[in-house]
Amino acid sequence: MRVLSLLFILILTSQSHAQLSEKWEGKFIGTLFSTNLENTVTDYEMELHIKLNTDYTYNWTIVYGKDSTRQERNYVLKPDGNNHFLLDEQNGIELHMSHSDNSITSVFDVQGNLLHVKYTLSKKGIMYELTSSNAKAETGGGKIEGQKVQTVYTYKTIAFQSAFLKRSKK
Repeated sequence: MRVLSLLFILILTSQSHAQLSEKWEGKFIGTLFSTNLENTVTDYEMELHIKLNTDYTYNWTIVYGKDSTRQERNYVLKPDGNNHFLLDEQNGIELHMSHSDNSITSVFDVQGNLLHVKYTLSKKGIMYELTSSNAKAETGGGKIEGQKVQTVYTYKTIAFQSAFLKRSKK
């Protein structure tokens, strides 16, 4: 019985929830700059609100625009193993997110566009970066001088977004 109790305690303590440092929590505000291949830059107000719930999940709210153009997107960040999360859009879509050091990254495909998203935490705020790529092309494959060449898929990047979101004192 003692062995079973010890085994049960070891199993419980090894079941860790993915959890962010308290430093991630708060309200972050800044300007999002969106650039396309023609170097046309558009800017928008952007906010990121991160709040811990009592069940190891986080409210993850992204706000674009202000006043009449304000769009609020309410997500839930859920643990999915050690240093892995799911960003639940609460509409049947869940995006994988990976946490390492002071960064959270995600890669996903929407309507043939491959998006890479990265949030990097610093003392003063969060750097948000997104690249959007499409036109998947295959290169390589076959043989050169009898050596097999790896097939590689390449994507043309078509848009960039970045914002430094300062921690709000409010």
